[in-house]
Amino acid sequence: MTTDNEFEPTTDAPEEVSQEPIVEEIPAEDPLATAQAQIAELEKSLLYAQADFNNYRRRKEEEFVAQQKYIAGQLLKDLLPILDNFERALQFAEQSQSFEKLIAGVQGTQKQLATFLTKAGVTPIEALGQEFDPTYHEAIGHTEDTDAPENTVTEELQKGYMLHDRVLRPAMVKVAGG
Repeated sequence: MTTDNEFEPTTDAPEEVSQEPIVEEIPAEDPLATAQAQIAELEKSLLYAQADFNNYRRRKEEEFVAQQKYIAGQLLKDLLPILDNFERALQFAEQSQSFEKLIAGVQGTQKQLATFLTKAGVTPIEALGQEFDPTYHEAIGHTEDTDAPENTVTEELQKGYMLHDRVLRPAMVKVAGG
């Protein structure tokens, strides 16, 4: 007989132990949870991309505003000598009290300004004697001129100008006809 503390060997053969590792069954991930995690990640990526794009757009707008602010700088710098010549012509005319010298100074400055405008791409619109074209001319009246054909520009009240291939200012004209 055995007591509680004693161990009694048995004659039974030991159970065979399996060679496969013991793995707890892990439940497969929930497809809904996986999809929600992917959606959350994509939303996060989208927000970052939107923020990057908004920052890029803001920087480009700031650069554009800065460029526009100073784009006319060179043009205006080239105009300053012409202004200086007007001032010199007026100052010289005051000192000499000569009307002829004033005219000569202003004519010289006008030529300098015309040269500057030509270099900048500004050219006058030829209007007098041309057929009226509303693209280049602004009619402000009619004249009864028997010598000129109808719809022909007979008088130019203000010169028009082109900037390269665009009308900068149409010529103000009077047109023959009724």
